[in-house]
Amino acid sequence: MRGYAFVSAALLTLVSFAPRATDVTPARRPSGGLNQSTVTNVTAGRDHTCAVTSGAAIHCWGRNSAGQLGDGTTTQRTSPVRVSGTHSFAEASLGTFHTCAVTTAGTGLCWGSNSAGQLGNGASTGSNASTPVAIAGGLSFSRVVAGDSHSCGVATDGAVYCWGSNTSGQLGDGTTSGSATPVAIAGGVTFVSLSAGSDQTCGITTTGTSYCWGRNGVGQLGDGTVQDRRRPVTVSGGHTFASVSAGNAYTCAVRTDGLAFCWGANNTGQLGNPTMTTQSASPLAVAGGLTFASVTTGWFHACALRTGGAAYCWGSNNSGQVGDGTTINPRPGPVGVAGGHSFASVSAGASHTCGVRTDGTAYCWGLNNVGQLAASGVGTQSRNPAAVQGGLVFASVSAGGSQTCGVTTGGVLYCWGGNAAGQLGNGTTTNAWTPVPVTVSAGLTFVSVAAGSQHTCGIASGGGAYCWGDNSSGQLGDGTTTQRRTPVPVRGGLTFASLSASFAHTCGVTTSGTEYCWGQAGFGQMGDGTTIGQRLTPVTAVGGLMFKSVDAGGTHTCGVTTGGTAHCWGSNSSGQLGDGTTNPRRTPAALSLPANLVVSISAGSGHTCAVTGVAGAYCWGTNSYGQLGDGTTTQRLTPVPVAGGLAFGWVSAGLNHTCAVRVGGGAYCWGTNSSGHLGTGTTISSAAPVAVHGGVVLTLISAGTSYTCGVVGVGSAYCWGQNTFGKLGDGTQSTSYMPVRVLVP
Repeated sequence: MRGYAFVSAALLTLVSFAPRATDVTPARRPSGGLNQSTVTNVTAGRDHTCAVTSGAAIHCWGRNSAGQLGDGTTTQRTSPVRVSGTHSFAEASLGTFHTCAVTTAGTGLCWGSNSAGQLGNGASTGSNASTPVAIAGGLSFSRVVAGDSHSCGVATDGAVYCWGSNTSGQLGDGTTSGSATPVAIAGGVTFVSLSAGSDQTCGITTTGTSYCWGRNGVGQLGDGTVQDRRRPVTVSGGHTFASVSAGNAYTCAVRTDGLAFCWGANNTGQLGNPTMTTQSASPLAVAGGLTFASVTTGWFHACALRTGGAAYCWGSNNSGQVGDGTTINPRPGPVGVAGGHSFASVSAGASHTCGVRTDGTAYCWGLNNVGQLAASGVGTQSRNPAAVQGGLVFASVSAGGSQTCGVTTGGVLYCWGGNAAGQLGNGTTTNAWTPVPVTVSAGLTFVSVAAGSQHTCGIASGGGAYCWGDNSSGQLGDGTTTQRRTPVPVRGGLTFASLSASFAHTCGVTTSGTEYCWGQAGFGQMGDGTTIGQRLTPVTAVGGLMFKSVDAGGTHTCGVTTGGTAHCWGSNSSGQLGDGTTNPRRTPAALSLPANLVVSISAGSGHTCAVTGVAGAYCWGTNSYGQLGDGTTTQRLTPVPVAGGLAFGWVSAGLNHTCAVRVGGGAYCWGTNSSGHLGTGTTISSAAPVAVHGGVVLTLISAGTSYTCGVVGVGSAYCWGQNTFGKLGDGTQSTSYMPVRVLVP
C-alpha cells in the first residue's frame, strides 16, 4: 500500500468514538477545491460566503437551506464548493438566502431562495433554484446585486433594473408591486455602481451623486426624512461619493476625498460615530477622520478599507465580526482589524466579515455557526482573521500509522496527525490536527510522499529520496538509527521513481527500474537473501529483476516487474506472499494471477492485493476481518478475486481493511470497520466491497491503520475513520464514519 503499510496492533491504542453531530454532510461535493492563490474577490452574505477565483469560477460555503451555495444541493457546507455549471463569472453578490452573479459575457444569474421572485427568472415565487438560473429579459449587465428579498442590476448602458419584493418600493419603479422579472427604475437616471440592502437600494451616478429608494423608516435613504420612497431620491448634503453600500436599515458611503459617511439605524454603533447614539436620516461622518478607498455594510456592522490595505470595522461585535481580537460590543467607532493584514477587498455579512489579502488569500472572521468562515469547526467563532480552508490542491496523499501527508500540485509537502517521532517533518514533536508544512531547504520541491508507521519519506523533484521521523530500525536510510525531525537524504545518491514506507522498512524503485529497500530486515523483507536485523542504507533484491513499482508491507514486500509479473518476499505466516505456502522468502518469488499482466500491487499487514490489466482486483493472505473482499473470512494462500465484479484502477491494503478506486469513479472499501474506516457512515464490517458514502470520486486512495484518505480529481483531500492525533486533518480528534475534507492553511 503505497505510502503506508503496517503498524503492529500491539503498538496501537485503538480508540472508539461516536460519530460527530456535525458529520451530516459526509462527502462535501468534490466539485472543485478552492485554490487560495487564485482568489480575486470574496463576499459575505447573511450566513454564507462566496469567492471568485482568477479562473472565473465561484466557490461558496456556509448555510445552504435554499440552495444559495449553487452546488445543486441544499446541504450546508463548512468548506468551499464550486458553483455548478461551466459559467465564467466576473463577480458575485450575496443576499440573505440567495446569490446573484454576472458572467464575463454580461449574463446575469441568480440562485437560492425565490420567495419573492428575487431570482428574476420569471418563475413562480417559492420556486427556489440550487444551481444558477438566467435573469429573464436578455439584458446585458455590468453588475447584479442581491438584497434581502430583491435584486437589482446595472445594464451595460447604465440603466438600472430591479426585481423581487417591492413592499417598500425597493424596486424603484414607482410602485409597491413585486416582480419576478426585471423592471426599470423610475426617473431614467443612469448609474455606475449599485448596492442592495435589506429593503433599500442605493446607487451612484457618473457625477458622484448618490440616490436611494425603498424603506426609510430609520433614515436609511439619507434624504433627511423617514418616509419610504418608491422612486430614487438624492442623498442629502451635496456630497460627491465614490462608493456606496446599503446594509440592514442603514447605508454607508465613501466620499471622493476618502472620508466615510453613514446614515440610518444606529442601535449597534453601525454609523461609526460614538458621539451619535441615535439614528440619523442624513449622512453622518464616521469618527476618526480616516480616509478610505471603499466601505462595506453588513447587518449590524460595517468595515472600510484604507488605500494601503488596512481594514477597519465598527458596530456590532458580539461574534468577533469587527476582527479586533475581542468581542467588546458594540464598537461604535472604527477599530483596526487584527493581524496586520493588507487587504485588497473586504465584505461584511450578517455576523461575519471576509476579505481578500493583496497576496490573493482569503480570510474570514466572526460567527461560524453554519461554517460561513470555512476556517474551523462549525459552532466556533473567530475574533481574528482566519484563513479560508481549501487553499491547497493536493496531487497525492498518503495515510500512515498516526500521521497523514500530502504533496500539493506545487510540490509542497504537508503532514498532519501524530508527531511523537518527528514524522510530520516540521522540526517538532507536536501533534497537528490540520496540515503543517514540512521543513525543507529553500527551493526544494517534491513529487510524491509516503507515510509509514512513525516515519515519512518523499521524492524530491530531481528524484532524490528524503526521509524523517522514527529511525530505530534504519528506516530513514541515512546510515544511522538517529531520529530525524526534518527530512534527511537517503544515502547512495540514487534517483527514485517511487517510494513506499511501512512499519519499520522502506522500499523504492529507481528511475532505471532497480528495487531497493532499507530498515528492518529480520524477515527477509529486503529481498537480498539475508535476514540481517537492520539495513541502514539501501540494498537491492537479488535476481536482477527490473521493477516498475514496489510496495512495503508489514514484514513483507511485493513488487510488479516491468514485464507485468508480481513478486513477493519476506514474512509469509498468513500466506501474504501468495505462492500457495506459508514459507518465508528471502528473495523475490513469483506468484500466479489469472490475468498475466499486473498493473499495481499493495502490501498490507498480513494480506496483499493487486489490480490486473483487465481491471480485476485480487487479494490473498489473512482474511479474519474480510479484508480480502471475497465475501468470506477464509485465509487464502493464493490470489482470489474480489467479489462483485467491479473494475478497479487502484487498490490500497491497510492494516485490516482494503480500499480501491473504481474505474470511472467511486471509492469502495472492505474489511474491518470498527472505526468507520470503510467510510460507509456505519461501523458495520464487510467481507465484500461497499461504496464509500456520498459517491466521492477519487483519483487515488490510501488505506492506513484504522482510517483512509483519498484525493479527488481536482485536488481536494478527504479522510475518514479513526482520528487519534488528528490524522484526518479536519481540525478535530473526533472519529468520522464518513469522508471529511482535510482543512488546509
